[in-house]
Amino acid sequence: NLRHLMDITGWRNMFNGLWPTLFAMSLFVGAQNASYDYLRLNAMSQDGLGLKPSVELFVGCGITAGLFAQTCIYPLDVIRRRIQVGSESVTISPDKLQRNILQATKARDLVSNRTWFALQNVVKQEGVRSLFAGLTPTYIKVLPSVAISVTVRDIILGRLHPDED
Repeated sequence: NLRHLMDITGWRNMFNGLWPTLFAMSLFVGAQNASYDYLRLNAMSQDGLGLKPSVELFVGCGITAGLFAQTCIYPLDVIRRRIQVGSESVTISPDKLQRNILQATKARDLVSNRTWFALQNVVKQEGVRSLFAGLTPTYIKVLPSVAISVTVRDIILGRLHPDED
C-alpha cells in the first residue's frame, strides 16, 4: 500500500536517486549520440573507411556506441540503485549529513556530495569491480535498443541513401 509506505518512509524517500538518475541518463544519451555520430561519420568519410550508408553500418555503429556509453555510465547506475534501495554502503551518518547540509549552498550540491560519498564508500568497501557488477546483462538489454533506435532515427532522417539523384 502506497499510503502505508509513505507513512513509514515519507515523500522524500520516494525520490531517492532522482538526481543521479537524471545525471546518468543525460550522460548516457550524450555519450551514445556523440560516439555514434563520430563512428558513423568516420566510417563514411573518404578519409576514414569510405563505407556507404547501410543498415549494417548503422547497427554496428549503434552497438559500439551503446557499449561505450553503457560502460562509461554504468558505475553511476550502480550508485543510483544503491541510493534508491538504501544500501548501507551509501548511507550517510546523521553527523556527516548535517555537515553536508551546512556546507551545501544548493540542493544539488547536497545530492552531489551524497553521490560522491556513496561512490567512495562502495569502492572502499567492495572494490572498483563492484561498480561493474551486472554489466553483461545490461549490455544484453541496452545494445539492441540503442542499435535499433539510432538506425531507425537515421533511416527516418534520410541518412540511409544520401545524395541519390
